[in-house]
Amino acid sequence: MFKYVVSLVLTLAIEGAVVAVRSPKKEWITYVLLVNMVTNPIANVLYNGLKPLMSEVGNVLLIIAIETAVVWAETYLFYQYRGKKDRRKLRRYSFRRCLIYSLQLNVLSFFGGFVLIKLIYE
Repeated sequence: MFKYVVSLVLTLAIEGAVVAVRSPKKEWITYVLLVNMVTNPIANVLYNGLKPLMSEVGNVLLIIAIETAVVWAETYLFYQYRGKKDRRKLRRYSFRRCLIYSLQLNVLSFFGGFVLIKLIYE
């Protein structure tokens, strides 16, 4: 359980900091953090549940598959929030831009979290 909490906190800290620098609108930061509070625990439960069934190569493929699913899910959610015209007059993002944004956030949080977890546990 502790690993799940550490993973979630690191993801929220890393992605929250990146979003705060790139887009200081409070509601966008809040939305990105809420989306991660949904996708991160699901990804961790899937990974830890399937990891014992995998070889080393299978483990790498599992990580790639789960992270890809997370990027697509977050892209869809970001697009639903920012891609359509809305009453709040937020800047609209294309689906492609939402995909790139999600990919950037997830690559940074994955590798940043990987390094920080190695430092914490070793």
